[in-house]
Amino acid sequence: MGGVTVMLENFSHNATVAKARAMYGKRLRAEDYRELMSRQSVADAAEYLKKNTHYKDALSSVDVSNIHRGRLEDILRRCAFDRYAALCRFQGLDKHEFYNYDVVRKETEEILRCIRSLNANSTENFIVDVPAYLMKHSDIDFIELAKARSFDEMLRVIEKTRYYSSLRGMKPSEDGFIDYPACERALRIDFLQFQLDTVKKEFKGKTRRDLISLITTQIDLINIINSYRLKVFFHEDAETISAKMLPFYGRIPEKKMYSLYEAEDGEEFLRRLGKTSYGRQTEEASGDFFEKRLSETRAKLAKLTLRSSQSAPVSLYTILYLYDVELENIITVIEGIRYKMPPSYIEKLIIMS
Repeated sequence: MGGVTVMLENFSHNATVAKARAMYGKRLRAEDYRELMSRQSVADAAEYLKKNTHYKDALSSVDVSNIHRGRLEDILRRCAFDRYAALCRFQGLDKHEFYNYDVVRKETEEILRCIRSLNANSTENFIVDVPAYLMKHSDIDFIELAKARSFDEMLRVIEKTRYYSSLRGMKPSEDGFIDYPACERALRIDFLQFQLDTVKKEFKGKTRRDLISLITTQIDLINIINSYRLKVFFHEDAETISAKMLPFYGRIPEKKMYSLYEAEDGEEFLRRLGKTSYGRQTEEASGDFFEKRLSETRAKLAKLTLRSSQSAPVSLYTILYLYDVELENIITVIEGIRYKMPPSYIEKLIIMS
């Protein structure tokens, strides 16, 4: 383990840091998003991405004149995964378990999609939508997964994977309906535990602290957003909310987080949130754009960390997250164009960098 530690420490001032920062320099800027939002069709937006952005290589061989939203999204997601895989190979970072996290994340999404298909009795198209690039990196037999017609059959396919232990205790109802929210929570917990465990095992010092801060901030914000929804839209009590949250804590300790759940209503929730370390970032935030302000908080932390960190693991993690934000921004813009939303409204939904 000592040799691994030395190797990882050597990444703290190597070319990966410079490469990540150079990639960030090629990101879409506010003017790019405004150009995209001004386009009249998905094809027009794809044309702009092809000619004017760092997605030009991914789209170089694609006829975008009649491209539909789903196809464009698939290409952009493939581009994001290829970027992740290339960065992990750079200087041998892929030799360490932590860097498998994006594969674990995508495997989790596909298992959840399988569960949704089982509940909807529509598994016949499952395999069509499994990304081919993921199949090359995954130990899951997605062909067999597509053949599953019950929860038990699905469990048999994933029995030798990390996901089995999280789901084996889930019992469908008598009519075969699977508790999707419970499965989702169990798999999300497993994914986050994987991240935290591998960080603690493979890194130390400032690299470990920075990565844990980034991951637990993500968890804080997920819990804040979900608990706020449950309080405002469903008027749930603290005990019910707590049982549905992710059992990890970052800048808000467990007792203070529970205090948010105890708030009488949304207004009181926001007042209590204002007294936490996220208070300044969420001042005057409410309604539809409350969640955006929280997402901006996480993006801001990632940008600051990328600019200051000399650690390759931290730089890689932050640039991949920031490109995730960019991808979701593009998808939001495309959806807005598709539904003829005014650019001024679309702009309020995306996170500018």
